[in-house]
Amino acid sequence: TFQINLPPLRTRSGDVTELAYAFMSSYCRDRRVPEKEYSTEFLLVLRRYDWPGNVRELFSSIERAYATATDSPVLLPIHLPTSIRIRALENMKQKSSKPATGGRDAPEAGGPALPLSPLQEVREAAIEKTERDYLRRLMAESLSIESACQTAALSRSRLYALLKKYHIPAAHP
Repeated sequence: TFQINLPPLRTRSGDVTELAYAFMSSYCRDRRVPEKEYSTEFLLVLRRYDWPGNVRELFSSIERAYATATDSPVLLPIHLPTSIRIRALENMKQKSSKPATGGRDAPEAGGPALPLSPLQEVREAAIEKTERDYLRRLMAESLSIESACQTAALSRSRLYALLKKYHIPAAHP
């Protein structure tokens, strides 16, 4: 055996989204339950939290959020433990160079209001969600990889790269 040293998850916030999507796919496949989507706000809270328990804590929190969401097809910040939402909010306030004034996201029932996120974070989360949803539908409706490539106007290698990124199976030969 050998040891691989990785920096803590708090220093790799960009990995949080990828890990969350991978975990959701694996968790749902293993339990044969439908996948739930992540709201943009949910992903932003995940990125803002410092994850002292690293990946194990992240996965445990997503599993708990899944159970808390019951019939909801989309995970929202309210489904996360209160301690995570509060700490994520504190982390955001600490990172901001000036106090938050005005512009806040709408408060969620039972949870703290989140400060307005940087545009780049919101844009990236929205693009990821849109690409993932599009690719799922594309693969469900396409008869072959060739027709999926033609419909999406993507090369085969680019399509496979995106499917891999979002952990979507290429079910066609």
